[in-house]
Amino acid sequence: GVDAAMLAAARDEGDAVDVLLGWEPLAAKVGALDAFLLAIDETIERFPPLSRGGELSAARARALAATPGREDDAAAIYRELVSDGGADAAAHAEAFAAFLAAAAPSKVRIDDRRWLFDFSVEHAIGPAKLEPLLAWAAAEERELGDAEVATDLYRRVLVLDPEHVEALSGLARLLLRSGDIDVMIASIR
Repeated sequence: GVDAAMLAAARDEGDAVDVLLGWEPLAAKVGALDAFLLAIDETIERFPPLSRGGELSAARARALAATPGREDDAAAIYRELVSDGGADAAAHAEAFAAFLAAAAPSKVRIDDRRWLFDFSVEHAIGPAKLEPLLAWAAAEERELGDAEVATDLYRRVLVLDPEHVEALSGLARLLLRSGDIDVMIASIR
């Protein structure tokens, strides 16, 4: 097609990546993601090493995420992109979180969510840890179903900010549910 001819005519990596990224929405719309993935592979072969490899890896992850049965491959790429850091790490983490939110619930996707929460907490500094800790605690409590982990996470927030209302409330709620009234009272004092 026209996009394949444009890709073949690309003079350099920048042209090729621009063509591919422009082609991505149409490939998704018409169900040509396998051809799109093949074009990414051909571009990587043609222009090594790629200075814009992260953009192609992100496009590959999006295409794999939209291809039934390839979700694990997408998650592996997202993990790699997030772990590598770099200028786009936050955007890759957001894309990974969006993928996980849309994915069918499974043990593997839950593990991916926990990995992403842990990565976010570990790479935050000082008070910036509060937001990912609270998000993780709430997810454990309401969606992921591990009250013990949620309790521990709320306690970690309280180490950073002993009067944090949301953490105190969450911890009290979980301890009340567990029936441990004495610990609940001691925790909120």
